[in-house]
Amino acid sequence: MTAKLSGIPETLLIPLWARAVEGEEPDPIVRDDKAAEMVRQIEYDFAKFAKARLSQLGVAIRTMLLDRATSDFLRRNPDGVVVNLGAGLDTRRHRLGVETDWYEPDLAESLELRRRFFEETDRYRFLTASVFDTEWMEKVDDAGRPVLLIAEGLCIVRLPFIRSRIAPRIARLRFEQSTEGGDES
Repeated sequence: MTAKLSGIPETLLIPLWARAVEGEEPDPIVRDDKAAEMVRQIEYDFAKFAKARLSQLGVAIRTMLLDRATSDFLRRNPDGVVVNLGAGLDTRRHRLGVETDWYEPDLAESLELRRRFFEETDRYRFLTASVFDTEWMEKVDDAGRPVLLIAEGLCIVRLPFIRSRIAPRIARLRFEQSTEGGDES
């Protein structure tokens, strides 16, 4: 399988590689067998990332922390909904073995590659959209349940946008759904 990516979508391969490499350590911070399997199947020059040891370690630590936060959220909210923004080739749902409602809005090019490794179900949905175009939010069926929003890779490059546009919009939608009436303005 050949990965033909460039620009932003290509960056989805870096954390995939980092998690796969971490699993080869004697005492790994995170073990991600699915990532290792995917790296073996994607024809791509992952060797160009080999000197990025600090970045690889950072991804492993971030993965561990977000896995813990996600598990904790779902332990406290077993009916909760997870939205993994710009998930790329993240394997968190698979790694944690959860069956909660889980959405992954991402670019079409990223989802095309993702679909080679993961199947959508009625509880695991891919939404073709730029996460910066907030219309994808209308497709998230949370029915008033708690929502965990993961923006792992996006926060690195677009934290100001997430804080100013996406988070307030989600909060506004959630508030409007929980009250009678509501005004979009």
